[in-house]
Amino acid sequence: GGNGGTAFVVDSHTILTAAHVLYNYDLHSIVRNLKFKVFNQYDVATDVVVTPKSYHIPDNFCDSPDSDSNGIYDYIPEWDYAIVTVEEDLSEYINFDVGLMRSGNMNQQVYVTGFGGSGNNALDSAHVNPSWVKTKTTGVGYLMEDNPYSDYFICYDTDMVGGDSGGPVWVKDYATGKMTVIGINIFTSINYDANGNPIEN
Repeated sequence: GGNGGTAFVVDSHTILTAAHVLYNYDLHSIVRNLKFKVFNQYDVATDVVVTPKSYHIPDNFCDSPDSDSNGIYDYIPEWDYAIVTVEEDLSEYINFDVGLMRSGNMNQQVYVTGFGGSGNNALDSAHVNPSWVKTKTTGVGYLMEDNPYSDYFICYDTDMVGGDSGGPVWVKDYATGKMTVIGINIFTSINYDANGNPIEN
């Protein structure tokens, strides 16, 4: 954890992300010297410097064993979230409402926004266009009925890669233009071909 990822603003002083973006299992501590690059509504990086004031990561996440091999974490996914409170007023950067995943969302397109392709992962480097590295992208797909994990976990066929962790999973109401977050992106599941080699989702 702590290798970089994505976060999103939910109110004037609060950012949400994935816990594994902030937590270092080797040191059993939060990585506190992270830099947050803030983007405006036109997706342009600003010169805002964000100063974290406090962090909240669930104890259940910190206490869970971690294998972190091949991008697989040995933990209960519903605890993989982190709340960061910051000093600065970020109210002008709020683009999303925060909502819930509902059965009515099943047939809607779902979007995942993140800074993908950090290049730290061999699978990512082999499958990600180099021009995407640390560049904001949005993947589009659909929610999947088949959920092998838990009742608190949603699955979707939207493309995402390392670096997208912590980014918003969101739906859009095209009548109003309202964008509503229904989850936090935490990991990609990897499919394998008949020879056991990893392939893209």
